[in-house]
Amino acid sequence: MTEKTLIVATAIFCAFGWSCCNSTQDQAEKLNAEAAKEYLTPIRPASEGRNPCWNEFCKKFTYAPTFDIKPSEGAVAYRFKVNAEEGSGEWSFTSSDPTTDLSPIWASIPPSKVKLTVLALDDNDNVKDTVYQRSFLRDFPFEGPYNSNVRPYKEAALMAALYIHKTPGVQKFKETLTPDLDLYSHFTYANKVIGGNAIFTLQATRIVENRVQHSLGTVSGLSGLEKHLYREGPVLVLNLGERISDFQRPVIIK
Repeated sequence: MTEKTLIVATAIFCAFGWSCCNSTQDQAEKLNAEAAKEYLTPIRPASEGRNPCWNEFCKKFTYAPTFDIKPSEGAVAYRFKVNAEEGSGEWSFTSSDPTTDLSPIWASIPPSKVKLTVLALDDNDNVKDTVYQRSFLRDFPFEGPYNSNVRPYKEAALMAALYIHKTPGVQKFKETLTPDLDLYSHFTYANKVIGGNAIFTLQATRIVENRVQHSLGTVSGLSGLEKHLYREGPVLVLNLGERISDFQRPVIIK
């Protein structure tokens, strides 16, 4: 390769690399802008009137929240004031509705722990009362580009399924159909935790079985956890399925 050819090739490579970087950055900035806009729309706002406010015990918010704040007698407006718990940051706006979401200031608040204070105002804009206070984390938004994944997503999901499958609380279902709350205290809704265990165990078992079939019926290429799942996954799925069916049987009240 001549020196001239090398220079041209290097220039083309650099231009291609710069173009790829710019393309990735442009795409990330577009996604960031779309996410930031989406975060200004609250999830199931308290003012919708159909359901109770769902976020009474939430500790952090990514989307602009709204709270179930009751009207104050004689108030004509409400001042929403957010203060940073560390530093001097302060953001505020005024609304006639105490259940207004925080979208007017949400994009300006950096990810941090903050305290919300809602003040009731009279017709002279004087403070009548403090009607609401709450501390929470203004959570981190999507801000790409992020590092590329270190392994395929399917493989990562399988590793997570294998890990959960091996936990004592799940393994206990091979011996008994009664959830062991000492091993795992969050066995609550059958269609969530227990049903989810059955679904991911079945899916992971199918993936491992496909790998065995592609390896001409041998398990030599499987990891230790995959071999364990290949042997015991179907039994565990059957036991979990039976447990779920117990919850779904009709209850006769005499």
